[in-house]
Amino acid sequence: MGKHFLGVLALTLLPVLTQAQSLITVPRYDDADEYLPEAEKKNVDGVRLFLKQQPGEETWTAISERRVSVKVIAHIPEAAKAGVIVFPGGSGQLSMTADDRLDRSFNFSGRSRSYYWPLGLATFLVDAPSDHLDKTGMTAKFRASPEFTTDMRAVISMIRQKFDKPLHAVGHSNGAIAVATVAAMQDLPISSYTLMGPNYGSTDTVANTSYTKPVFIVENTEDTCKLSSASGIDALSKSINAPSMKVSWINGGKNILGGPCGPFSRHSFIGVEDLAIQAVAASLP
Repeated sequence: MGKHFLGVLALTLLPVLTQAQSLITVPRYDDADEYLPEAEKKNVDGVRLFLKQQPGEETWTAISERRVSVKVIAHIPEAAKAGVIVFPGGSGQLSMTADDRLDRSFNFSGRSRSYYWPLGLATFLVDAPSDHLDKTGMTAKFRASPEFTTDMRAVISMIRQKFDKPLHAVGHSNGAIAVATVAAMQDLPISSYTLMGPNYGSTDTVANTSYTKPVFIVENTEDTCKLSSASGIDALSKSINAPSMKVSWINGGKNILGGPCGPFSRHSFIGVEDLAIQAVAASLP
């Protein structure tokens, strides 16, 4: 009887084990050791450079039809009235520990997520798919691809199953391309799209997507990144096809700790992250 039970158990677990073993993945690249030490030396203003996984945050895993997994760092405050699905810029992969906890992700989206919580917003910070965790990560082309579409459909479906309140998509820099791709899937339960310092210079995805829900742009008046310069935001906002459009401006910030397109620049709202998040929250329907 014992052997019979073990045999049944093995057959029951086989599909789960097979699925896990067949997932496509590559080793995760983490550039925290490469960039943070220099930034810490220059950080005379004492601004927050990263925010590790906090109490109450959970790591969720979505499985895409492409046989890849996507990690999501989720936090749902007790008084949450809505949620923001947050898409980081850069190459998109998060800094994670061996036990799948957020470590030293120093991109704007990762280090600023806690500012949403007192405003009654849950956060769902989206990692790169498991086959794009290498140094290249997610390119602008991949973020606009059918493969990425498939992955994000799985991610948003998982989030909706666990959280039944309104959802809003928010993307910074290259993450705005991800938001545009999500917007093209008009059947998804997303109530608005926010583009923060959006990359409109290396791709036309953000400008050419047809948005069926309100669009908000949050930009720094001193953003000089060639891919998202403040000087082009007016033209971008006028070119976007959406039911409504609002642009919110954030002024200045603290000392810049790197290049104009980097994580500690005006482009990434260095030192005024909280004001940028407040602008997002104020715009949500």
